[in-house]
Amino acid sequence: MSLFNHNQFVESKDERNPFSKRYTMDDQFICYIEPGFMALLRAIEEREPHHISSIVQEIEVLIREHKRVVFALDFEHPVTRHIDDFIVLELQDVLNRLNLHFYSVNTGSHLGD
Repeated sequence: MSLFNHNQFVESKDERNPFSKRYTMDDQFICYIEPGFMALLRAIEEREPHHISSIVQEIEVLIREHKRVVFALDFEHPVTRHIDDFIVLELQDVLNRLNLHFYSVNTGSHLGD
């Protein structure tokens, strides 16, 4: 089950970006979800499922605020291309807005710091 399979998000193909999922909202907002971002989000969903709804809601807020967003593992090196007019955000940016902090077993760091 996809976290973004509900009425707000419509998935569409982008041949130039085969690794990122492209979604539109209300036919005017566009976002890409990169695999690394989704992997971190899924890890939170598995460990802290009670937070996932507020995180997805905050992602929606960010998309509406910025209109064109790439959610990446690393904002300095996104895998999504042809995004000159997009803002690139990491999961940490979303978590900071919610004042949520999670310890990453894989990296030994905190998400949301």
